[in-house]
Amino acid sequence: LSEYDVYMSGPPVMVEAGHSLFLKHGLDESRFFSDAFEYAALSDKLK
Repeated sequence: LSEYDVYMSGPPVMVEAGHSLFLKHGLDESRFFSDAFEYAALSDKLK
């Protein structure tokens, strides 16, 4: 995996799990890109 870029998006738990696995299998940290889908807290929406 050292020659590849990885782009992940999805729930934070999935992105974190994928990040750990890709690094374990030889991906360079600088070649991992992600966008975790997180929701704003309800209190933030009411402001």
